[in-house]
Amino acid sequence: MLVPASAGKRDVSELHHKARGRAKIGVPFMLETIAQRFHAVLPKASDCAYCAARLVEERSERIAVRQDVVQPLGVDHDVGVMITVLHGGGYGYAATSDVTEAGLRAAIDRARTWAAKTAPRAVDYGKVALPHPRGAYRTAVEKRWDSVALGDKIALVSDYSRRLKGHADIVDWEASLWRVERTTLFVTNGGGRVTQDLAFLAPRCWSLDLSLLPRPSRSCLSIRGWLYSAWVAVLVQKAPVSPG
Repeated sequence: MLVPASAGKRDVSELHHKARGRAKIGVPFMLETIAQRFHAVLPKASDCAYCAARLVEERSERIAVRQDVVQPLGVDHDVGVMITVLHGGGYGYAATSDVTEAGLRAAIDRARTWAAKTAPRAVDYGKVALPHPRGAYRTAVEKRWDSVALGDKIALVSDYSRRLKGHADIVDWEASLWRVERTTLFVTNGGGRVTQDLAFLAPRCWSLDLSLLPRPSRSCLSIRGWLYSAWVAVLVQKAPVSPG
């Protein structure tokens, strides 16, 4: 979920401005603030038997070198909230990137509306006792992404790009590194609170080798082939040729 260019986005910027030195360990200040707002707008237990919010903040970065040319760096920052409601035997949910109190209240109301609509049409969710778990998990990271200089990361990817050009039949190739850090805070109206900090690093290398394709297929209008380090996948799509 992307933060829209609206009040929600301005609010996110303000939260980041205040965040330094004030976040709890493992949970960004932004998510703590959103969780506080969620609890502030929670409906009474008589109006909502179970209500939970899954708050997600994700930052990703991609470094790619194609044909030995460094590509524009890709940087993404996503923030969003998923609301889940069980009430009156029904089940409903709603997602939003508006992290203001008004936005969270509107998402809860939408989820309650869906719960009311599903109540007579689904199993009786009122008989399902959902837990209110507490806990925390963090990916073990030996060396943080930010501890390596950008120039060194580009040099590493560039080196793998050069290795991909093994012979003249390789006409296109790319090496890349994709890094993702995602923090999830799950809170419920029954005191549940779970934090999860995940870190991923995904390397990727591919090349297009014409020698892997049947010679008649090389004249097709649409040819895609990927040569991976461990296996080869060749996809040939013969485009229709119009007469004359």
